[in-house]
Amino acid sequence: MKLLVSAIVLLSAQAFGGYVFPEDFQTCGRDDPNLDECILNAIRDAWPKLAEGISSPIVLKTEPVTFPFYEYHPDNDALWFNDYSQNIEHTGFNNSQILNASVDLATLSLNFTTFSPHVVQTSDYMAGGSVWYNKTGPGDRIWGRGKAVKEIYNTTILHQIRSVKYEKNEESYLRVDSYEVSISFDFVTLDYQNLFNGSQPEIAKTAGDFINASATYIATDQKPYIEDFLGKMFIVYAKKLIGCVPIDTLIH
Repeated sequence: MKLLVSAIVLLSAQAFGGYVFPEDFQTCGRDDPNLDECILNAIRDAWPKLAEGISSPIVLKTEPVTFPFYEYHPDNDALWFNDYSQNIEHTGFNNSQILNASVDLATLSLNFTTFSPHVVQTSDYMAGGSVWYNKTGPGDRIWGRGKAVKEIYNTTILHQIRSVKYEKNEESYLRVDSYEVSISFDFVTLDYQNLFNGSQPEIAKTAGDFINASATYIATDQKPYIEDFLGKMFIVYAKKLIGCVPIDTLIH
């Protein structure tokens, strides 16, 4: 049986080249007594191949992993900030380790866990708000527009994918119905470049240093929104990969 390799490796896909999907990936049998172990090995087998790339039946580049737009609104005792980001790119997922995996063929669901030592997000941002240096009072106003670099270290992500079967052109296909993630990380750095649009460099440095020093706290406070963002980003790739071929190509 060709297993749901497309779903298994949707996050792991990186810079694309000449691999054919899914024939040259390791596959598993429905009656395999060690099915979860086989799936884990299949993911690990696919990871470096996808780092080199696939070109069939679709061409899809996921290193960097991208997303067009998202917004964050931190509101805590360190920072109140409206962050609107676009042209978002992530590098570093290609260096992830796959820790475990499990599948339920009856419900077409897949869970797997990745560990990424260092993920870098770059984007174009426009933001404004207040920093709370003393955690009291109205805070000091802050704004800016430019490049933002957010780095996450030692990130563990549990990926939970749910699919449904549907008919198209007299063949059965899979459609990803949901993609949920749970994330944990050690620490985060934040670099909002061009704060105050370059007009107040000394104040911008003070504010930027404070935001970066508070980055892990800010990110932890924003974790539900980060998870929502990652799920919305990953599901785009999942739908493209899983929906590009009939289910008989994926599962035999």
